[in-house]
Amino acid sequence: MKPWSPTPSAPSPANRVREFTADDLVTLARAFDVPVLYFLTPPPTGIFVQVPGSEIDTLTMLEAVLGRLDNLSEWEVLLDEWNFASNEELPFPSPSKSGRRSVS
Repeated sequence: MKPWSPTPSAPSPANRVREFTADDLVTLARAFDVPVLYFLTPPPTGIFVQVPGSEIDTLTMLEAVLGRLDNLSEWEVLLDEWNFASNEELPFPSPSKSGRRSVS
């Protein structure tokens, strides 16, 4: 009788990395009524996150999500292209009842 040998199996679901598209993130954000950045917020400090080819600490990951003072100007230029009207309501957090902030 031939000895039994285990057959190769698929990776465990616990070890599988799930990739999300931008469309997936927007859909999830709308479904759960949270901003997209909610899903990009890393775990608390002191934990390392595995990224392809290396691992980074959570503070570095948070910096990548939120930006730094020295690299926010690129985003500001992009937002300036929106040309918001002065009376237009913006979907930014605000203490107002509507949850929208007016451009002043």
